[in-house]
Amino acid sequence: MSALQQTLGVAGTEGAIELPHDAFIPWEREALYTRRERDSEAGELRRVAGADEYRLMVEHFARAVRGEGGLHVLPEDSIRSMVALDALALAAREERTVHPRYPSG
Repeated sequence: MSALQQTLGVAGTEGAIELPHDAFIPWEREALYTRRERDSEAGELRRVAGADEYRLMVEHFARAVRGEGGLHVLPEDSIRSMVALDALALAAREERTVHPRYPSG
């Protein structure tokens, strides 16, 4: 068993973003992340205003149900995310490669 680890790093052609361990914990204090430009060793620490992400999701959904705006994430995208997560869980459980089977349409 290993220690809890929830960091995230994303690298692309223009640079990279690194999020610290506590980036995914919902709370109402500011969040920090590091952004590095391509070919730069030193990154720039950036701040994002704090928010309760779960409250924001529920409020957004409630507005959509009341017809006060559309959904930011379509139901089809949510289903695809769940299929991918199910495949990851199965791959970890069975220690093998699993290819997600996305619904057509």
